Amino acid sequence: MFPVKWRKKSSHIFDLLKYIEHLAPGLYELKLIEVKEDDTIHYIGHIEERSINDIREKQKDSVEIFNLVRLMSDYNAMSYDFFLSPFIRNLSNEQTANFIRKLHPLRFKQYMISDLNPMISAITEPASFIRKNRRKVANKNAFLAQQQQLSQLITSYWEMFAAQRDSLAEILFNAIYGYIQILTPFDPRREMIIHPKKKNKNEAAQSIITTISEGGRAEATLRILLLLIKIQGYVISVNYPQIIKALLESEDFRGLDASKFKQLVYTQNLIIDYDPELAIQTIPHLLKSAEECQTILDRIETIVHTLSTSPSDQFKAKYLSIKRFLLNYFRS
Repeated sequence: MFPVKWRKKSSHIFDLLKYIEHLAPGLYELKLIEVKEDDTIHYIGHIEERSINDIREKQKDSVEIFNLVRLMSDYNAMSYDFFLSPFIRNLSNEQTANFIRKLHPLRFKQYMISDLNPMISAITEPASFIRKNRRKVANKNAFLAQQQQLSQLITSYWEMFAAQRDSLAEILFNAIYGYIQILTPFDPRREMIIHPKKKNKNEAAQSIITTISEGGRAEATLRILLLLIKIQGYVISVNYPQIIKALLESEDFRGLDASKFKQLVYTQNLIIDYDPELAIQTIPHLLKSAEECQTILDRIETIVHTLSTSPSDQFKAKYLSIKRFLLNYFRS
């Protein structure tokens, strides 16, 4: 059985997966922060943008060994494609996929303690009686104290086991690949990253410049929100689905399907990454009047006020700065 803490964390990640595709292309790190409120534990996820340099900084002493891992991974992938893949494809169908889904530990244990299990049916009647006559025990109850102590003990053992498992995995990794590295003539120092040609960079920049003033209220609303998230430095996972849902239900986004909405997010993120200041200065070009400007500002404020978790101070300060700029622009 999975520990309660892991089950809650994994559930949080699964709920977030369908919204990750709306993020700008790039590298992200998901951090789960444990929050305790009234003896109840829940998790808030922060999705923080990362770069190749962040990875290099953490792995600067392991470049050689990880390049060797990449080479062995390529050989393993080729072996799989050649020897095993044909058999797996023939065995894979809707029935086997459904069978594997049902055997997932988080789903399978639900069957084990449900009426589908004949052994559980014997406690159906006692369970109904207990449910109707349930009484809350006193906080000083000795059995409750023992239960809490046992729960804390089990949690501590799981955390200790996880730490030992991770340490053992790291030791085995370095032992295996470190030994292979001594035997192989492979040069691990060669560059593994393919850099885009300067011509392609210039073409991409020119394309962004030509589209930076194209669009309307939808593009303006999305650009402001993405700019605010960018300045904040991270995405609060519980807020992100709420923002997307509110946008898709609004008048300017109602006709967009999922693919068009993702393309819109992608384009506006490219513009912001290219030149954030220019992205702000050209927002008025997307709006026809002061009324349209006020409409999108009201919409953004409504969305922000209904979020589960309040945005950061940087987020709020940047919004006030953009709002001031837009109102002054249309006032003049």
